[in-house]
Amino acid sequence: MIDGFLQPCDAWVMSMFGAGVNGVYAELWTTQSVGPPSIPPDGCLLAWDDATQTLTSGKTIKCIGDWQCPVGTLCDDQLMFVLPYASDHPGFCKPGPRGTLTPAMLSR
Repeated sequence: MIDGFLQPCDAWVMSMFGAGVNGVYAELWTTQSVGPPSIPPDGCLLAWDDATQTLTSGKTIKCIGDWQCPVGTLCDDQLMFVLPYASDHPGFCKPGPRGTLTPAMLSR
């Protein structure tokens, strides 16, 4: 169970990445030590929708294997990063196939 899993990320996160992302289809923003304390220190999944010109988001956590993620999701270490970790490329829980993130995967 992940508290707030795939719920929209805070508005200030969206405002940082809501403009100028044309052509970016899937990215992962990690909050390591950035932002206010209300943001979990793990991550926010971001997916750009060319059709509607909107950015969709969903809160997530770091993981090392599928067993750490909610049923029906997996641990994916193939996503692109907006703000990468300095020394590692961890996996994050998400729905859908590895290396792919679409707005539909984040809608609940």
